[in-house]
Amino acid sequence: MEKAKKMAWHLLAASVGLLTLSQLAHADSLDEQRSRYAQIKQAWDNRQMDVVDQLMPTLSTYPLYPYLQYRQITDDLMNQPALVVKNFIDANPTLPPARSLRSRFVNELARRSDWRGLLAFSPDKPTSTEAQCNYYYAKLSVGQSQEAWSGAKELWLTGKNQPGACEPLFSAWRDSRSAGSAGLSRTDPPGDEGRQYRAGEIAGPANARQLPEHRQRRGRPG
Repeated sequence: MEKAKKMAWHLLAASVGLLTLSQLAHADSLDEQRSRYAQIKQAWDNRQMDVVDQLMPTLSTYPLYPYLQYRQITDDLMNQPALVVKNFIDANPTLPPARSLRSRFVNELARRSDWRGLLAFSPDKPTSTEAQCNYYYAKLSVGQSQEAWSGAKELWLTGKNQPGACEPLFSAWRDSRSAGSAGLSRTDPPGDEGRQYRAGEIAGPANARQLPEHRQRRGRPG
């Protein structure tokens, strides 16, 4: 019995020793990875891309590796295939930079005039206003005009200054026969004043003081 107890203690001590060595090895590995991560960032800042390409594959298990992938994608976003961007977003749904990447790439696809590709990449409305304007313009470009006009109306009536990327959508909406029935007067000016005035009409007197005097008079009854 005594001999069995001693053997059990030896086995336990050996197990603890192996666990400690394993933990130390893991810590050393993390230190090395942390060092290589810093090296890669420095090399990237110095445009030493051969160093980046050499070291980056060695960090695939490092917790901050997705940030390197994000930088790799966004540094050359104009040449990225939609599948690469989509796979990255799907693999990193909680990564803060990945949350804004969808809207950024929607805008990139709009720059390419790849309207069908844009809608395939983002079947649902994106989050940023600029991306939403490009999204609804893509709808218009593939013949889904009613959805496009509905989106244009919603964006127009916010009463806020909109990005320049929205102007093609608003311009097409104004010029369409559907514009009148969608709620936009063809005589409304194309700029911000028209959007503010239209919002003022709906919101009532609370916004009236923000409008030019001649617009305030038009908004009053009688």
